[in-house]
Amino acid sequence: MRKGSVLQGKPRSKVHNFINQETVSALQEEIEYLWSVYRIEPYYQKAYFESLSRLHITTYIQFLAKEIENLYNEKSSLQQLYAVIRKREEHIRALKEFDILLEPEEVTEQVKEKVLN
Repeated sequence: MRKGSVLQGKPRSKVHNFINQETVSALQEEIEYLWSVYRIEPYYQKAYFESLSRLHITTYIQFLAKEIENLYNEKSSLQQLYAVIRKREEHIRALKEFDILLEPEEVTEQVKEKVLN
């Protein structure tokens, strides 16, 4: 991740004067800490920062702040993605266990029976 790159090359404005590198760094550190707590893969972290890298500084900060809020409230899109993946893995395990308990012919017959009735 390119810390500090957000402020480089951006035109100065009145709003920009109130935003300093410490603000950006603090938000980035907070989001990185939360990602470590929730064990978000580095690949997704990098992709997130890259997707924001071309935004104006005020928009960038708003996105970081919103993602931090979402992480605290467990409403982050990354958290939701991980929850879906975990659920899928649970279903796959359950299907494998089910398959071990029954012969394939029995499974097929039971599925046909449920569908036809």
